[in-house]
Amino acid sequence: MIEFYAYRFQNRDTEQACFLFSKRLFQQLLVDVHSIVESTRLYYYRTHQKEVRADMYKEIEEAVLRGDTNPAPVGKHIVLPSSFTGGARYMFQNYQDDMAICR
Repeated sequence: MIEFYAYRFQNRDTEQACFLFSKRLFQQLLVDVHSIVESTRLYYYRTHQKEVRADMYKEIEEAVLRGDTNPAPVGKHIVLPSSFTGGARYMFQNYQDDMAICR
């Protein structure tokens, strides 16, 4: 998906891309495209949790060990990898990298 939009937003000498010159409308298009790409990535992570190994997390295991029979408070956790820009793991990894530079 992102490759398609990267291709469409390139400025070419052979064809006129009028949306590149439409100022605020182009800015809104960029925001919309960013939203589409991010929601597509989030959907992928939600549907491919086995690849992210989300079943290894402790909240559900602790609930089972406590003997909780009602799964409603536990909920379903969607685990984002550290490569997802803006996620908690991404921010923590960048923080750790910054602190390593400061030392």
